[in-house]
Amino acid sequence: MATIKDYLRQYKDISFQECPFNEMDNLFFTQLSYFNWSSIVPNSHRKIPMIQAVNLLLKRIRRYGLFNEALFIRGCLENLKIIKDGKRYQNCLLSDFVYEMNSEKQFGALCIHLNLTTLYVSFEGTDNSVGGWKEDFELSYKFPVQSQLDSIEYLKKVVRFYHRTVYVGGHSKGGNLAMVAAMYTSKRIQKRIKAIFNIDGPGFRKKEFESNSFKTILPKLKMYVPRESMIGLLLFTPPIYKVVAAYSHGFRQHDTNYWKCSDSTLINSDLSHMSKIFDTRVADFLLRYSDAQREKMLLSFFKVLENCGVKTLDGIRYTDWHKVFNVIKHMKDIDEETRHLYLESFKFLIVHHI
Repeated sequence: MATIKDYLRQYKDISFQECPFNEMDNLFFTQLSYFNWSSIVPNSHRKIPMIQAVNLLLKRIRRYGLFNEALFIRGCLENLKIIKDGKRYQNCLLSDFVYEMNSEKQFGALCIHLNLTTLYVSFEGTDNSVGGWKEDFELSYKFPVQSQLDSIEYLKKVVRFYHRTVYVGGHSKGGNLAMVAAMYTSKRIQKRIKAIFNIDGPGFRKKEFESNSFKTILPKLKMYVPRESMIGLLLFTPPIYKVVAAYSHGFRQHDTNYWKCSDSTLINSDLSHMSKIFDTRVADFLLRYSDAQREKMLLSFFKVLENCGVKTLDGIRYTDWHKVFNVIKHMKDIDEETRHLYLESFKFLIVHHI
């Protein structure tokens, strides 16, 4: 079975007229917002051809290296190299690149113009840092977070009167931002949105999940999670997601470069037993505790990682797990159920991340 790299090689010279926009193009577009396009893609409505932008970015990376060495980004970089001389995306244009990182948020977004009237808005997901992942978990006790507010304003800003068809999507936290932006944009823009793509991104607290705003976008929402999903099962999500077969195991399956496809279609699978257990545990956690309690416990969870020297998700493989378990066992500000959830989460990472 193939992956996105095989798709890009096979279809790189096939136009959108011959093979319309599909699941694999969507996957590729959600990856594009992870790159640092500063000084290449304008942060305004001015556009640059995608192939030109890709070649400029590759030239800069050859000279200065990657700004983010995460395995996922390196995999996405290989995808850029595949399409840089192809014809499929030669008429696509990029614009409105934004990236902001501070103590309150990590927010990135990019516009991809398939043609004059069709726009794809791609929201960046979380980076490889533990601090960045902390933002994802912040969604369980706070709404809206700053990056969600930014996504709403960004979508309102970039959709122009001539955009008759709009796609909104993102991977990881970017999938959540895509949903929020679509939920709270203007009615004028909502009517033009053809589909909202959440690629293994977290859901919402119960209040937002049951809101009329969320119900409004459900008919257009398309959700995807890998067989051994964790992030895509965080918080409350409707059981409408497509489970995708993937290579690798556990947390590595969050990386869409491992997802399996056949031609232009992602291959169906079923949630693993471990993911089902994790989903049940998370649901119990959300229903059992208040926002304030969840905030306290999740901050302590990340404090464990900090105290054990874990700074990136890739760094998990080098962690002294005996130290981690010892820290959890002696934590005084959590109950036994939460302690058990912590231990099982770390065991999941040990078994499946290395």
